[in-house]
Amino acid sequence: MAKMKMATEDRAKVKAQCLRLLVTLKLDPARMQLISGFVDTYLNLNPVEETAFQSEVRTFQSEEQEDIMQIVTSWMKQGIEQGIEQGITREKDLVIRQQSAKNRSN
Repeated sequence: MAKMKMATEDRAKVKAQCLRLLVTLKLDPARMQLISGFVDTYLNLNPVEETAFQSEVRTFQSEEQEDIMQIVTSWMKQGIEQGIEQGITREKDLVIRQQSAKNRSN
């Protein structure tokens, strides 16, 4: 997708149409997540483009809108989970460093 050399102003529309096509395929959840993750990675939108994306999705039929928003919500959930995991890892590292420093000072 990055190599498609699409106009910047078309990025939001292309992403919306890709997701629209994806939901019409009615794939199993694992394949749906894999492909939608690819689309999100290679068409990562800035805030202005994200607003245009949301506007484009609102022009779709309500069932398509719901299906697309379920995909987008799963991305958000995945991002939150990754953030939590990173936070836990940082906390563990901090505790280990503090314990090591304490042991060295004793």
